[in-house]
Amino acid sequence: MYRLFLFLILCITGTAALSSEQKPDILVFLCDDFNPFYTGISGDPDAETPHLDSLAKESATFTRCYSASTVCMPARTSLVTGLYPHDTGCWGNSNSLFVPPPLTSLFSDFKATGYQTAMIGKTHWFSGPEYKREFETLEDYFHGIGIDYIQEVATTFGSRNGEGIYQDYLRSIKKFQSQSKDLTRRLKENQYAARPSLLKPEETCDWMMTDLAIEYLDTAPNTDPFFLMIGYSNPHSPMDPSGKYSTQYNPEEIELRPNTKPFSKYGTDYDEAEIRKTRAAYLGKISFLDDQLGRLIARLKDRGTWDNTILVFTADHGLTVGEHANISKGRFWEEIARVPMVIRIPGVTDAGFQTDSLAQLFDIYPTLVEAAGGKPSPHLSAKSLMPILKNPDTEVRDVVFSEIQHKGKFNYLVSEKRFKWTIQDGKEALFDLEKDPYEMKNLISSKEHTNKANELKDRLRKFLMEEQLSFSEGYVPLAERVKKKESED
Repeated sequence: MYRLFLFLILCITGTAALSSEQKPDILVFLCDDFNPFYTGISGDPDAETPHLDSLAKESATFTRCYSASTVCMPARTSLVTGLYPHDTGCWGNSNSLFVPPPLTSLFSDFKATGYQTAMIGKTHWFSGPEYKREFETLEDYFHGIGIDYIQEVATTFGSRNGEGIYQDYLRSIKKFQSQSKDLTRRLKENQYAARPSLLKPEETCDWMMTDLAIEYLDTAPNTDPFFLMIGYSNPHSPMDPSGKYSTQYNPEEIELRPNTKPFSKYGTDYDEAEIRKTRAAYLGKISFLDDQLGRLIARLKDRGTWDNTILVFTADHGLTVGEHANISKGRFWEEIARVPMVIRIPGVTDAGFQTDSLAQLFDIYPTLVEAAGGKPSPHLSAKSLMPILKNPDTEVRDVVFSEIQHKGKFNYLVSEKRFKWTIQDGKEALFDLEKDPYEMKNLISSKEHTNKANELKDRLRKFLMEEQLSFSEGYVPLAERVKKKESED
């Protein structure tokens, strides 16, 4: 069904292995709401992520990588622009968002470097009809920001209504109505309620995304390198692992993190048993994602291009699943603000290593453009991580930031390696991550730590003063232009 469409878009048949002299292919595996501590490589005693664990053996794993924001749209908008939310104007999820193409520059920077570009799955860096201010059609918009091949696929909750390639598929297998009713019920009752999906694993939207990506790999041009980003829906709510993944983890054997506490939310009493059940479901979704990663790696190896492929595994932000007595995103706890970040670059990360050097999610933008031999757009606040990839002891940042607006208030995270300061809904917090990695003791009222809190607040002030987008860069006054013109005539 979607194979013929992809074939016509690419207008090419067959593939061939790229020579070592050609630029590397690049694939970004972007997850949604992925708690960075729930993987084998992060030391989770329960998580079964063999493909990610294997990938990490020939990659750089950043254990202290933070998102520029802790909800989907601002995080993803920052990724494709290389800018913080206060520069994009996207402070939270929005029903109507349009960032001008010159700033939405990730894909166009790769095109300028000689790459074919593709996006499959969840985009979520724009919304509503605002693109019509500059483009007649959605296809024109995607091409206008440098995407050659685009195939949006509805997320799990997004597929309960509307039209699209995935909704059409669900209708074709006679499961659209039942799935839509189940998803609507989850949204009304508790979107985080843990119970199995009505679908088989191969019927889910994320399976389709992987199918589409594999078909893209099968028909990708063998004359030009490609940059492909896949925006997955999992492990975002609903907590609906499908098939074997719904029983992969025994809730009674799940080990909970020390900062996990009972709580009540969304009409549900999350006692220890309920938290275990929810965490088991969430881990099932993570293992499903890991198998999608395995499918892609196997295909890259089969086509003979694995040795010349850069692969990045990451997420837009994290999620608490019982930690801090909550199931949530949009906060600044480490489980939410940090993201998994595994970067494989053949010839650079072959030995495999972990680094605690501070990084931000959107730093992969200039990193990958540099690895491709290109030059990032000049407006970026993001920084290349290549110095760290070449020397794990190197630092490119001594502090990281995250921003979000909630109920009319602007909230911030400022973190250096040891101490972390946040302000959320008008309340400040300070944590010593070296002594208190689970953030269980707020030091903001400690006189001993007053200077440190003030130091980090000063860093925020400096950040907001210096990290600003200016459209006045390079302005030449009229008098100077007139004089220059006369001197040239």
